[in-house]
Amino acid sequence: MVTIQLITVKVTAEPSDAVTEGDTVTLTCSVSDVTESMRLVWINSDGKTVVEKTLKEEKQEQGLLQLIIQNADRDRRNWTCVLFHQNIPKVLIPYYLKINMRARILPDIWIITVSSYLFVKLGFAVGLICCLKRMDRISNNRNPPKATGNKETVQLQTLNSDADLRSSNK
Repeated sequence: MVTIQLITVKVTAEPSDAVTEGDTVTLTCSVSDVTESMRLVWINSDGKTVVEKTLKEEKQEQGLLQLIIQNADRDRRNWTCVLFHQNIPKVLIPYYLKINMRARILPDIWIITVSSYLFVKLGFAVGLICCLKRMDRISNNRNPPKATGNKETVQLQTLNSDADLRSSNK
């Protein structure tokens, strides 16, 4: 007769549903019926050990290792619980933490409001510049520039104004 002792490893999360970014999450890795020295380890997505616990064989305990994640975010959602026996990984249980984005309605409304305000100001400034240039063109067409210092214009004006010179030219 052969006796097989079954050891189970289980990973749970509290809260169990998807969490919102910034929430606190507790991941629990549990091992049943520890009969010899083992080590439980939580490893992050970079492969670094975050927390670990050595389970002793003489205690006949249920091994439990919790990882508390403060301010859950999208960069920290892949975790792995590893059960080591004599420094050899025997069980690896990956856990993917589902994280919803926090609603960011207020910052989005603020950005849209400021952008709209600046767009209206820019439109007003461009319209004002175009209007001033148009008014300047109209003003220049009605009042042509006067001659100043041009000898031919002065002589023509003199010829036209002097009665003796006008009669001699005829």
